[in-house]
Amino acid sequence: MKDRINKLVSAGILLGLVLLLGGCGVVGTEEEIRPDLIREQNKVDKERSYQLADVMRGDVTFDTTIMCKAYCDKEESMKFGVSGIEYGMTYVDVGDKVKKGDLLAELSMEGIEEELNAAKQEYELARLEYSNYDTQIADARRIGELNNMSKAEIEEQVRGITDNKISCAATLRLAQTRYNEAISEKKKRQIYAPMDGVITFLFDPVEVEKSQGEDAPPVVSNMDTEFVRMSSGNYHFRADTENYSNYKEGDVVDVDVNGQTYKMKITKDEKMENSDKDMHRLTFDLLEAGSRIEEQTVGWVKAPVTTQRNVLYVENDAIVSIDGKQYVYLLNEDNVRSIQEITMGLSNDTYTVIKSGVSEGQKVILK
Repeated sequence: MKDRINKLVSAGILLGLVLLLGGCGVVGTEEEIRPDLIREQNKVDKERSYQLADVMRGDVTFDTTIMCKAYCDKEESMKFGVSGIEYGMTYVDVGDKVKKGDLLAELSMEGIEEELNAAKQEYELARLEYSNYDTQIADARRIGELNNMSKAEIEEQVRGITDNKISCAATLRLAQTRYNEAISEKKKRQIYAPMDGVITFLFDPVEVEKSQGEDAPPVVSNMDTEFVRMSSGNYHFRADTENYSNYKEGDVVDVDVNGQTYKMKITKDEKMENSDKDMHRLTFDLLEAGSRIEEQTVGWVKAPVTTQRNVLYVENDAIVSIDGKQYVYLLNEDNVRSIQEITMGLSNDTYTVIKSGVSEGQKVILK
């Protein structure tokens, strides 16, 4: 009799501590309480009623969709190669299609064309003068032979012309350097399309003008400022999903994007190694042009209807997630509950297949 009283007192004290600590926030929510404490609490809480469901065995049909997002296969970011120069002209808008080599934008060209033309003229004159020395050397040899000059006399004349040619070569190199620098300076103030594609971003110099003052013309203050961004315009979709078993590489599926259905081909099926769940990344490539598709556009892939036969399954409301793992609460015939970790399979709107953790006929508590 004494032992029975001691057990009841101990149980009551334990229950009181659990309720007190839970109310004070020291103990977490019901799902976070240790399973051993839950079992002890249940021993003295057998009068509580629950909404229950059975762990069932049978055939489950799945007709679901998976979400995917659009990603561009190539992007390019462009910026000017100088700072402190006024903004000039922008020749494209966001959404424009461009070809490789198209001029997209440029800074002020004040003084640049004049410098470039002067450097070019200087270079062309130096190159012409240099090439004339070869003609002069050939003429000196021919005239010397016609005048019966000695070989030494002819070489003496040629040597003088050659010395002038060497001096001209130094002038030519200097002129070519100046010309190349003028070309480079112009290129730094221009942005050309590095590939065929679509403009996806343009920097707005008007905002710079506001920040620098209305009377000050907007200038490039930082060479690291991105001015134009473009993409190749070739998009594919990716989906990270547990429902990968319905698909295989090479399948052609229908994907709903912005209310329009596109045919896409599955080109990759990769297992995601760093995921806690059995996840695969599926890649879908468009088989037709998608005019309304841009980066991060969401699509919905209709999964083919499939039926899994003779499997264990429970209602979705029976499953709880704690720290990335899935559990169910079981209730035995004595109205005592326990928490049980499970391994999930496919789900539909109502049921989830259970791969391990429970047995047919067990009672699970619904949320």
